[in-house]
Amino acid sequence: MKTQQEAHNQVQKVNQPQRVLFEEYLQREVNRQSEVKLSAHAEKRLKERNVSLSEDDFNKINKAVQRAAAKGSRDSLLLYGDLAW
Repeated sequence: MKTQQEAHNQVQKVNQPQRVLFEEYLQREVNRQSEVKLSAHAEKRLKERNVSLSEDDFNKINKAVQRAAAKGSRDSLLLYGDLAW
């Protein structure tokens, strides 16, 4: 017969992978929500001006926005190449 402590340890082992998965999910969600998102209007303007941004471009823009936010900025003008955001 298992002691109460052994049963508790077994439950913790079973729940631990779920907790790790939740922590990973939470971190992914936080990262996703902190990414720059373009409005439909902004996408239309980029398309009209024949401007295309690669995944690397978006990664650089996201990093710049995160750096500004870390310094307390809520509204920023970001210059990227010949573009202003």
